[in-house]
Amino acid sequence: MIYLSFNESSLLCSVWSQGDDKSILTQISQIPLTGDLEDARGNDKVFNAILEQAFKTLSSEVQLDGHEAFVTIPDYWVHHDFTEVDAGMGAADTWDYILWQKDQRLGEKGVDYLTFAENIQDNIKHVIHVPTLLISDIKLSISEYGAEPIWLGTEAMVFTGPTNRTFGVISDAGKGYDLFVIKRNKLYAGSVRFIKGEWKVSKSFGFKSDIEELLKIHKNAPRKNLNPVYSLDKLSEKKQEHWSENKLQHIKPFAKVSAETTEGLDEMPYHLLAIQSMMADDRFSRSKFNLFSTAGLIEKIDEPQIQEDMAKKEDTVKPEKKQTKPAEKVQESKPNNLQNVVIFITILIFILSIMMSIYVKNPDFIPIDDIIKKFKKEEMPQPTVKIENIIDSTYPSQLVEIMGFSNSMISGIDFIYNNFEHRNVSFLSVGGRDMQLEIMNGEEVEPELTDLGAMINYSVQGIDCCGGFKHFYDFKLPLKKATETGITGSVNSFQAAIATHDVLAKKLQSIDKGSLIQTPFILKITGEQNRINFFKTLQSLEENILLRKSIIKTDPETGATQSVFYISIFERKGA
Repeated sequence: MIYLSFNESSLLCSVWSQGDDKSILTQISQIPLTGDLEDARGNDKVFNAILEQAFKTLSSEVQLDGHEAFVTIPDYWVHHDFTEVDAGMGAADTWDYILWQKDQRLGEKGVDYLTFAENIQDNIKHVIHVPTLLISDIKLSISEYGAEPIWLGTEAMVFTGPTNRTFGVISDAGKGYDLFVIKRNKLYAGSVRFIKGEWKVSKSFGFKSDIEELLKIHKNAPRKNLNPVYSLDKLSEKKQEHWSENKLQHIKPFAKVSAETTEGLDEMPYHLLAIQSMMADDRFSRSKFNLFSTAGLIEKIDEPQIQEDMAKKEDTVKPEKKQTKPAEKVQESKPNNLQNVVIFITILIFILSIMMSIYVKNPDFIPIDDIIKKFKKEEMPQPTVKIENIIDSTYPSQLVEIMGFSNSMISGIDFIYNNFEHRNVSFLSVGGRDMQLEIMNGEEVEPELTDLGAMINYSVQGIDCCGGFKHFYDFKLPLKKATETGITGSVNSFQAAIATHDVLAKKLQSIDKGSLIQTPFILKITGEQNRINFFKTLQSLEENILLRKSIIKTDPETGATQSVFYISIFERKGA
């Protein structure tokens, strides 16, 4: 696992391994960026070039292959809103209202942003608008070096997840502070200044009076003061005095984790170290937001559920309370259970009496045993079984779903390149049933893409070349079933099949999967014709040689193509 944190000039990467029920910090590296990412965000080519150079440098210091990647970006790279909706407004109407507000705020630029929203308290929604290219460029850069992009969030999203605690988090903002307050699963945010011994809220997200109330100093009742308050930056002594009544705590980098190395931390950005330390600290929980996921409305765990969990906890501490509540539940459930039994018996007698009368009048009509069997089959509840989870007799159960995913991805890639010129497909990423797609075209895309599956998200951006528009899609691919050709492929047969192709193949360490051995490969391919040749071979390979992920990137102006294919061969032990 790796944590990646960006600011405008640096990329900080920490590498973690799993020990006995805990994560261990094994390596940490800071990569200076070749340009200012904040200034470059309006220019995709420059932004992408900076990212590519950063990851190229990082890959020379850190082994990225096979790691799950968790990423943070500064909050000022996105647009935060706190939106109040009517109490009776449904999810669909709420989402329409949020998108309408987006249009009012961002105007024509809104098509270049993805929108995420979550419920934070009562009828208040926390809304984030994120540049589409920001997400796709970071996701692509991570994937190109063999890591798996798992979670992307702003810095505030590291500590604004569901919790029963109350605390504040501040960032130094020159003359004042950016403040986030988490109070028992509710979120408050704003900018504050300490003037003449009092707190002034200069900017807030709809909660100015609430923030002012939270910052009140209760000299005679210090427990009522907001505490603790964690600082993401090193503060001067004067600024520390501003928070002297709030149990100010500077986050000591990685003090709460096991670490094999902490060398060079003093030379790294303290702010980024603090963020990554909070990611590794179980006192803080991440937001339900995930900017790598599909945009939309997310509902947090609401407070009643948390209270219920706390009640369960209290019951375990004080068992004497359990004597009354269960008795009440039993008394309430008895009439309901008895009523259900009476209804069931009545229906059963009624149906059997009708069937018996038919049988008496016409014994040859249907055997009574068949009636009973039919009744049992139709009326008695049966366990639900998903078709995709049915175990094929030829394969171990763990392979069935993976084979389906592989077939879905291969079919999806084949559809795209059979219907579009390769240089018009500027970006294609598939993993499992998820497909991200960028197509350069005119204002409308032809042909229809319905055969790809369910369209989860769509946006379009005007550009200066290649048809004039870039179309962004997220699809959920249909699940394809595996056939029964058997586990006949091997590492040797795969290496022999690709030996004649112009590909850069890297074999990773084999993984024990119980009755199977999984051997991963990463294949990097330059040029469209080389990709075509390899893909034809991939389509003809044995069914246990599986595609796990693929990323294809093409420059629409030059036609230059870079492809990465992640392949796994599953073999039986001892084969």
